[in-house]
Amino acid sequence: MNFDRTALEVELETAVRAFVADTVIRYETDARLDARGPSEALRKELQLAAKSRGLLAPQLSVQGFKILLDVIATAHGELRTVEVPYTFGARLHGESKLDSMVALDFLGLVVAKFTHDVISLRFLLFAMVGGIGLFVHLGTLFVVLQVLEFPFPEAQAAGALTAMTSNFILNNFLTYRDQRLKGVAILRGLLVFYLVCSVGLLANVGVAFSVYDQEPIWWLAGAAGASMGVVWNYAMSGLFVWRKR
Repeated sequence: MNFDRTALEVELETAVRAFVADTVIRYETDARLDARGPSEALRKELQLAAKSRGLLAPQLSVQGFKILLDVIATAHGELRTVEVPYTFGARLHGESKLDSMVALDFLGLVVAKFTHDVISLRFLLFAMVGGIGLFVHLGTLFVVLQVLEFPFPEAQAAGALTAMTSNFILNNFLTYRDQRLKGVAILRGLLVFYLVCSVGLLANVGVAFSVYDQEPIWWLAGAAGASMGVVWNYAMSGLFVWRKR
């Protein structure tokens, strides 16, 4: 039997050793690494780093979940898999990481595989939160305008501010749960989120007016403006509010 390694295997070993020495070792003191292993955020960051160095198949998703499941899904049936039964003993320490958020991560991988990473679960959650914010806005507008009998400009401003606040809270809890802001960072993040959404509103109105001038169909213009707004808010929130740490 020939145990000589091929040139490709030697090249891969050299690349892996360099990656571990240059990148992985500096994460040994990272706060996101604990007794249970790396957090989901750290795992995804390492996966992206390895992928950028050519150490992971380019077909693997950047959205994450569990890399073994990703590999099996990417193989399209070309890998043989078997089930190994196992009975877990009683837990003595710690707590399980399996919760509803893990189910959302699984859904994210499914969406990523079907869309080839064009659409992420995080974006879908952000858009869903935005839809909830619309109802919050309208509800607040109705209460302030009809019940409290404030003038429309003040009522509209109250609705917008309440909607942005609720969107921030939901996004911090759900959409960006792996980068959740805590303590004083919540206040700073909320203020930046207000600014981001204010610019997004201007982009929304600008695109809507431009589309309506070309084609005076109110729902088409409104949808175009809303789409521009959600894309802007999502992109800028990831850059300035929930930045990777």
